[in-house]
Amino acid sequence: MKKLICFLLTLALLLTLAPAGMGENPKPAPSLVATVEYCFVGDLGIFDPDGRLLGYVGTISGDIEGDISWWVVVPTKIVGQTNHYVTKWEVYDPTGVLIMAGYDAGVTTVRHGNNSVWRENGTVIEANAEFESWIGRHVHQEGHFTWDPATGFPDEGWGTFRVN
Repeated sequence: MKKLICFLLTLALLLTLAPAGMGENPKPAPSLVATVEYCFVGDLGIFDPDGRLLGYVGTISGDIEGDISWWVVVPTKIVGQTNHYVTKWEVYDPTGVLIMAGYDAGVTTVRHGNNSVWRENGTVIEANAEFESWIGRHVHQEGHFTWDPATGFPDEGWGTFRVN
């Protein structure tokens, strides 16, 4: 009788402590990881309806495949060699359908004439049906870019895109 009571109490405790969504679809894998390659297009002066400047466009490959763009909220804040900014990034599949989008806050260490580095952190705010379980997840991006000596503008770069 004691064993039955212990078993029932243990079962009741386990059911109480079980996560509420145990019967739902499992969460996505721990992270999505991709490589990005991009070029600077901020000198073209393309703005979206919300006043963000299209700064970079490129390709993304890995766990996500397609095209990526970064729209920069202007003005940015430059302190010494560090540029602080906010971007809205968008990832599209090869047919032009939005895969996911989000906002990041970032910093760029500007070393003119040398390889410069950047890092962004943010959140997925929008996604198509296949990736909607990633909405609200944290985004981490980082990379390097080169400078065009003829124009003094950024030129091209590469980096990583990760959603946790």
